[in-house]
Amino acid sequence: MQYTNAFKDTVKYALLTDGLVWQFYDCTNMNAHQEFDLASNHFGGAVSFALFMLGKFDAAHYWEPELLPDPLQKIEDLRSDLDSVKKELNSLRKALESPVKPAWSFENSKHAELPFINLNEIEKKMPDTGKPSHFRLPDGEVVAIKIWKAVLLESCKYVLSKVENLQLPLVDKAGKSTLLISEIKPSEKVSFIETSYQDKTVYIYLNYAASRCIANAAYVLQEFLPEGQKALPAVVIA
Repeated sequence: MQYTNAFKDTVKYALLTDGLVWQFYDCTNMNAHQEFDLASNHFGGAVSFALFMLGKFDAAHYWEPELLPDPLQKIEDLRSDLDSVKKELNSLRKALESPVKPAWSFENSKHAELPFINLNEIEKKMPDTGKPSHFRLPDGEVVAIKIWKAVLLESCKYVLSKVENLQLPLVDKAGKSTLLISEIKPSEKVSFIETSYQDKTVYIYLNYAASRCIANAAYVLQEFLPEGQKALPAVVIA
C-alpha cells in the first residue's frame, strides 16, 4: 500500500509479487486491489489470473496480425512498372531519332511573304506604334521576337558568332563611353545579357530606348560584317 501510494499521481496500476502471489493495485483507488495465489493449485484462479493479465496489457487490445504482401501482386506491380519504363524509353528514343527542324530561313515561303522592313528604313523613321514580331538576320535566318531590345541582342550575338578577332570593348554608335559589347560587367541596375566570345565572358549592353536599339543594331551589322550578305537585316512590325 505504501509503495503504490508513492506513485499514485504518475502510475495507474501497481503490481507486487514474489513470483507466486500476485497483488494488483489501482493507484487511483488504494482500497481496490486483487490478489492471485498461483501456488494454491486452484485451476480457476490460474485462469482468472491469465484473463486479468490479458485485460491489462495494451497489446492484447490493439494487436493486429501483420498482413504479408501477396507475392503474385508484387510481381504484377513490378511488371507494370517495367512496362511504364519501356514506354518512356521508347518515347525518348523516338525524340532523339527525330530530325532537328532547321532554323527559320528567308527561303521559307511562310516567312518570305511576311512584310519585312529593312533595318535602315526603320532607323530613319522609327514607328510610333507597334512592336516587332520577327527579325531577319543577314544570313536569312528569321527569329521570333517581341521587343526592340531583342533586335539589338540578336544583332550583337550574330556579329560575335561570325566575326573573328573582334576588338573589344566595342562602344555604341554614338561613340560615347557606353560599352555596347565588353568584357567588363555593367552595373546590376541596367539591362544587359551575359554571353561568350572566343571562350571569354562578354556582356551586351541593352539599356537603350527602342530607337537606340535599332540604331546600334544597324551599326554593328553594317560595320563588322563582310559584304555579300544573303539578305538585308529586316524587321516585321506587328
